[in-house]
Amino acid sequence: MTASQIISEIKQLSPSERAEVETFIRHDDTAARLSAAELGALAEKMVKSDDDSKASDFEEQIVAGFYGTK
Repeated sequence: MTASQIISEIKQLSPSERAEVETFIRHDDTAARLSAAELGALAEKMVKSDDDSKASDFEEQIVAGFYGTK
């Protein structure tokens, strides 16, 4: 299964199931550091986002990706 297929499946989940997936991702201690290009792409998405909630999510991803695993 590709990442695009997984993302497509996640988008089809109910709000409560989707929240569960998001919680798992945010608290996954195996998350690795992101590359400069990946961090830059997230920063660009954050800046372009019209949704404060999504921008906040991007910010969390940037911080987690910068520091990597605990």
